[in-house]
Amino acid sequence: MKSLAIVTALAVCSITLGHIMPVFAQIGIGEQIAYKTKKGQVVVTKLKPKQKVEVKYQNQKGKLGNRNVKTNACGEAIISKAAQFQSLTVDNQAIPLSSIPTKEHDRCKPRQGLITPYNK
Repeated sequence: MKSLAIVTALAVCSITLGHIMPVFAQIGIGEQIAYKTKKGQVVVTKLKPKQKVEVKYQNQKGKLGNRNVKTNACGEAIISKAAQFQSLTVDNQAIPLSSIPTKEHDRCKPRQGLITPYNK
């Protein structure tokens, strides 16, 4: 009976974390990859520079939508008016809007000649 309870508890934890963990899967837990701005934008970092990413969302009225956003030279997708969405998925990664912090967005300053995993 104890082993069944442990397996059930682990399954519930896995399902719950499954919605949060994909956001951190790209770069590891602890390094922030998404945040909100005071302007109501959501910024997702650590993407390939200058590429189109698919953004899926559910607005406050429950309407589903999608759009393509081009990342900047630093690999950031900046999604306008997204902080008010009920749900947000960027490049097939769920963004936990209720738990991401709000901070100032620093303007993109790509370094010339810098080789990263994203521009090899």
